[in-house]
Amino acid sequence: MKKIIKKILTTLCALVLCVLCLTGCSWLKIDNSKYYNEVVVTVGEKEFTKKDLVEAFSNYGYQYYQSYGMSLEEAVNQTITSMIDRALLMDVVKGEIVVTDAEKKEIKKKVFDYMQDSINTFETKVRKEWDKEIEVETPEEKTSLRTKEEDYSPKTKYDRTTGVVSRIEEEKEITFVPNDLPEHFTKSYRNITDQKVSDEAWTRYIKSLQDLAKSEGRETDEEVVLLFEEQRLTDLMTNNLYLEKYEKAFFDRTPVNTSAVINYFKEQYKSQRETYKSSKSLYHKAMEEASKNYIYYHVNSGNEYVNVKHILINFSEEQKEKITSLNTLYSVSSDGVVPEENKTAYQNALNNIISSTTSTFEMSEEMYRNYGSSYNFRKVVGKENTYEAYASDIYKFVQDYTQGVTLREQSSKFNELVYVFNDDSGFMNSEFDYVVNLDTSVTDKMVKPFADGVRALDKSNGGKGAGSMDMIVSTYGYHIIFHDGNAENLIDENNIDSISDENLLYILCTTYTTPDSNKTIFNYIYDKLNLDNNLYNNMTSEIIKNERTKLKDNDIVIVYYEKRYEDLWK
Repeated sequence: MKKIIKKILTTLCALVLCVLCLTGCSWLKIDNSKYYNEVVVTVGEKEFTKKDLVEAFSNYGYQYYQSYGMSLEEAVNQTITSMIDRALLMDVVKGEIVVTDAEKKEIKKKVFDYMQDSINTFETKVRKEWDKEIEVETPEEKTSLRTKEEDYSPKTKYDRTTGVVSRIEEEKEITFVPNDLPEHFTKSYRNITDQKVSDEAWTRYIKSLQDLAKSEGRETDEEVVLLFEEQRLTDLMTNNLYLEKYEKAFFDRTPVNTSAVINYFKEQYKSQRETYKSSKSLYHKAMEEASKNYIYYHVNSGNEYVNVKHILINFSEEQKEKITSLNTLYSVSSDGVVPEENKTAYQNALNNIISSTTSTFEMSEEMYRNYGSSYNFRKVVGKENTYEAYASDIYKFVQDYTQGVTLREQSSKFNELVYVFNDDSGFMNSEFDYVVNLDTSVTDKMVKPFADGVRALDKSNGGKGAGSMDMIVSTYGYHIIFHDGNAENLIDENNIDSISDENLLYILCTTYTTPDSNKTIFNYIYDKLNLDNNLYNNMTSEIIKNERTKLKDNDIVIVYYEKRYEDLWK
């Protein structure tokens, strides 16, 4: 394997100029321009050189070797096939898509910006060599005390009035184009910070372009190499824009494949129903991973499991050691059961250990201003927006803050505080809530105090059910537990075959992965199936297939000059 990789690197270093996409810099060069520009394959009048081939291999072809288990020879040949296919696709795209004058100006501005960035790279080196580095005060990167909440951006939206699912367009990046943008990038256009430094950076930038031109057998005049680089970047960005617009046009005229999502839901529902009704143990096994995977069918829907959010306030290491010793002293079992005769003494001793539990956390100034003083939140000296409070005060705050008319509103507020106080990083950004079994004959996945506390919140045990909370103690710390609703089926099993697609679509698009989430079950399945990518890839594959058929029908032969590139793997 090492010999093969060394062969690749040796070959590429000897043969390739791999242009880094948009910087104008190269890390691989070739000295023999004639060899470099040899034609390796022709498609009618279209020619591809060895430079084209090795650049393609460096950009995407290497993945065939590294990720798909191909030999180096197979990977190079597959790269040639892909290179031809991409060219055929681009011909079709350019025949259907128009790049406007305004878009061309935006591209020009982006090209100029990238060329300036390349010069800036040289300027940084010059300043370092000349001991003229600019001291820039950069704010110290702050390490957050808690895991940050990840944003989810749905790809689709549902119109409740029309019942139609449509795609959400990504916001287009706006490029400001000044009115006085010159026709071409020249020395007079560049940014000047320090005249001598900027001049030296310019000289080195031009030399890099000239060295490149010389290795390719091109003219090395300053104006010529600048124009060549500008045109190279312009072509690259223009082609990218053609493809972006083509893809957008395709999706604009192609409806969202709601049927695929509906059918997938029904298939999974029926499959899990058959499996779990015949083996309830498999259902309970699946529920152990319910925070990661969606369960489509619940046996005894609504009466088996509770969805739960929680905030863990860790005990200190010293407290944990004392609790371990206490458990040994009072013969507490591994699952937290205290012998009846020891309960009172144990609880009193435990309270002495845990009553002083505090948490350090970060909170926005606005939240602290509105609530902090009322709950004895104390500022930590020398740390911005950082506070400390007793667990009991935090619980009071969570109770008061998590108020709302609906479960969704309450759950959203509780979830907000998860990212302020919670020490259980495994729960944060999980796809779904934790679950706790109501049936105590089922082995608890959670520690017993946690599981018992959640069960006590449920209406089946006299609790208030969804939206209620409590604070319980385990060997880990204080848990503020929040009942987030019971795990139940979206569709009654007697209706799964009779429900209309419209009604099922409505349910999938208005039911969320968790009550607080902005991801619907439809979004979850749609993302899982990767429908848009598959749809677009199938469409482009069909276009390429048709274009190759046209070549054959018109007696246009693809000619491979293998002798000119077989040294890439031999």
